[in-house]
Amino acid sequence: MIKKQILEKLFLELPEKASDLKEAILLLVDIIDETSQSLVKVSSKKLQDKEYQKSIQVIELIKELDNAREGIVEQVVDIDIEETEIKDSSEPKVGATSNSESEIRDKVDYSLYSVDNEVAHDLYESYTFKRPYAFVWQGEKLYATNFKAILLHVANTLLNIHGDEFRQLTNNEIFIGRKNRMLSPNPAELLDPKLLDDNKTYIFSCLSSDAIIRFIRKLLEYFNYDVEEFKIYLRADYNDLHKE
Repeated sequence: MIKKQILEKLFLELPEKASDLKEAILLLVDIIDETSQSLVKVSSKKLQDKEYQKSIQVIELIKELDNAREGIVEQVVDIDIEETEIKDSSEPKVGATSNSESEIRDKVDYSLYSVDNEVAHDLYESYTFKRPYAFVWQGEKLYATNFKAILLHVANTLLNIHGDEFRQLTNNEIFIGRKNRMLSPNPAELLDPKLLDDNKTYIFSCLSSDAIIRFIRKLLEYFNYDVEEFKIYLRADYNDLHKE
């Protein structure tokens, strides 16, 4: 597994590649979580069928996967290579290209992977290896260059509107995963916790792009917002780059 020191150094030389590697690692974590959840069902079924030894073997496999997962997460949890500010205009955007990154772009022509930033996308698509340009919610268009920034904006907006009802989500089982809480008043309970606007509630943010999108969708659905009205506009899609 790639050590976090390598990712940190890579960010200084190739920021986009560092972001892609972190995204890939977090995607692997997502897959491990989904696999473990499926194995829990397999183990329960074997237990119901009185296949006790086989059920124990599956449980041991789950433990091994969980241990592997923890080792993977430890390598990326403290690496925050993305800014999380939101802008109401496209210039300057969050994470705007720095001088060092401009030099890097002379080596790798990322413009080849630019996409039409006027095309709207919904919350049911995959955003792996994609970069946002802007998003529209409640009739307002805001600009961001990473999905974590969008998540924090949505969470803070809902917190400011719903107050205590939002804070109660910290004890809602819908937002408590098998391995991680998604919200908590205690940052020690979360990986890569980010403090929300009330200075009391922390949000789990060590997530892949697709996991962030699912989290946003779950929050909107919980508070009865129209998920279809939430649109994302992209600036780049690097999936073809990873096929080369």
